[in-house]
Amino acid sequence: MNMKKILIIDDDAEVGQVTGESLVATGHYYVRVATRGDQGLQLSRQYHPDLILLDIAMPGMDGLLVLKKLKERLDTMSIPVLMLSGKTDNDSKQQAAQLYDDGYIEKPVLVQDLIARIDKAMAGR
Repeated sequence: MNMKKILIIDDDAEVGQVTGESLVATGHYYVRVATRGDQGLQLSRQYHPDLILLDIAMPGMDGLLVLKKLKERLDTMSIPVLMLSGKTDNDSKQQAAQLYDDGYIEKPVLVQDLIARIDKAMAGR
């Protein structure tokens, strides 16, 4: 089995840790967690993840700005990004789609549903 690298960018360290542990427990993923947008951008360039789970509501650099910056860089633009957010409004979803996210998942999410969305986003990679 080819292990996939996931980067979680979420200012709630507990959400990042619990989500990461749930993914690692499947035996299919390596996970790194960033709790700030700028840290997530730096890790995305160093870690070269296969997929990024990105929260929107973060202090400082929010997830939409992180997504914009990821999609502007040649070395990160092809990484699938799933928004994993507590924001359920259509405006947030539309803004993320306009910035070329690869899906929008509302928190809370069941682990098996998250894994299904991750696998779908990485199909063929």
